[in-house]
Amino acid sequence: AALAQAHANLTAAEAALAANRALASGAARSDTPEVATARARRDAARRDAERALLRAPFGGVIAQRRVEVGQQVTAGTALMTVVPVEHLYVDARINAAQRNAIRLGQTAELISDTYGNGVSYHGTVVRRAPLRIRLDPAELRAHPLVIGTAMTATISTPVSTGP
Repeated sequence: AALAQAHANLTAAEAALAANRALASGAARSDTPEVATARARRDAARRDAERALLRAPFGGVIAQRRVEVGQQVTAGTALMTVVPVEHLYVDARINAAQRNAIRLGQTAELISDTYGNGVSYHGTVVRRAPLRIRLDPAELRAHPLVIGTAMTATISTPVSTGP
């Protein structure tokens, strides 16, 4: 029985050798199934890495992050809000009497609670109701602000000379 088993093993090994020789004889090493499998794994890993990178349509700062490192998300899930630094503005609260003296395009100086009196921002009135002041992007790059920061604004209004 042991001899018959040994002959069967020898026949199977010879058949496997012949099959491997047939595969290797006319094929390049790059065409083997193992190489094709490795190539497919590499391509899948590259595709997964590209999909893991998020690109914003514009430069800005991240606000309201709703995702943590390692968390898996599905398509359409809101992950964060990107606030464009080039178009950052401040909404100011003023009363109706003050609003009457303000015109579009007037300049404003703003002081942030974050940096105190040592850093001032300059902006332009872009809307009157509610009052919106667009900030200078160069100053924001030098001294970034966090969304929701309290600021004090002084708007340059024309001085009335009277009748």
